[in-house]
Amino acid sequence: RSKMGNNKSFDKIQFKTLLTEASSRMSIKRGKKVNELYRVKEKIVDYVKNGDMSSALIYIDNYINEENKLNVFDVLCTMCDQLKGRITEIESYGITDDLSANANAIVFASQRLDIKELQSLGAILKDVMPKVEYKEAMNGS
Repeated sequence: RSKMGNNKSFDKIQFKTLLTEASSRMSIKRGKKVNELYRVKEKIVDYVKNGDMSSALIYIDNYINEENKLNVFDVLCTMCDQLKGRITEIESYGITDDLSANANAIVFASQRLDIKELQSLGAILKDVMPKVEYKEAMNGS
């Protein structure tokens, strides 16, 4: 990996702020998702009680998919926190091997989740990561 040196394009204060805001936004979305899932669970119970199993199965499938998103938010928040603790290193050396999984996940999620702070982080990481790795992260490979 190439050393970034005094790369003026990396604003560590902005990066840290975006990491904090992204974590906060994901926590809020997670809370909303938990409330939404509670309501869906009640709908499923109503469908089962009324014998409408086909509708219940559709909602169950949706429930499982949405519940999995909670884990995505949890993991991304942890990854943001880990990057936040290593900002000085990122400023000096860019994304090192031990941080590449975190950066890759954020870049991948930035294009798939409707969270503007993640999108801004993805744009910053584009300048900090090697181009090949950034493209691979975008594609999820």
